Amino acid sequence: MNDYINFISLGIAFCSLVIVTSVFLHCRKIEKKCNYYMAKSIREQDSLVKELERIRVEKEMMEKVLKAELSEAVRATIENKETGERMTDPMTHTPRIDITYFI
Repeated sequence: MNDYINFISLGIAFCSLVIVTSVFLHCRKIEKKCNYYMAKSIREQDSLVKELERIRVEKEMMEKVLKAELSEAVRATIENKETGERMTDPMTHTPRIDITYFI
């Protein structure tokens, strides 16, 4: 009878050990998956930040170029009005606006 009790207690201890080990391995797997997705999210956010910074720099450069070119075009128009010239062909009297930006 004592042998059966020993086998049953050993069986219960072994099953408990297997259950604890499987829970530990499952938790470790979940932790690895969470870490992977957090790292992936951080990489995506970093790439978005870089893209937004590049777009902001392009926008500032475009604004500066447009401001300079438009002020030049307005100045040329005012000079044409002061001298009394008629603008028959807008391409000959209005400066052309070239927009160039670097990526």
